[in-house]
Amino acid sequence: KCIAEPKQAVVPQEFLTVDHPSVVVDTFKQAEDGNGYILRLYESCGNSGNVTVHLAKEIQALDTCDLMEQDNQPAPFAENSFTFHTSPYCIHTYRIRF
Repeated sequence: KCIAEPKQAVVPQEFLTVDHPSVVVDTFKQAEDGNGYILRLYESCGNSGNVTVHLAKEIQALDTCDLMEQDNQPAPFAENSFTFHTSPYCIHTYRIRF
């Protein structure tokens, strides 16, 4: 069952915010190969729509990647944020380089 009021993430809000109420930050960690950081999010309530992620640091490079952290393709970003479209229950994984 979906939570009507999303809970505050453990990550300080000043570092990372997501503007879609049913998109959950699952993982933010250093990449296994040491090349950047991995951000994994998922849509938790069966909704779709655009999602904007804001970070406290300026992004230098952003790539979509699979669950094994293999890069797929560059993703568009602007300074310290990026926007993507989510579908119901979809998992999104990004490699971020600051």
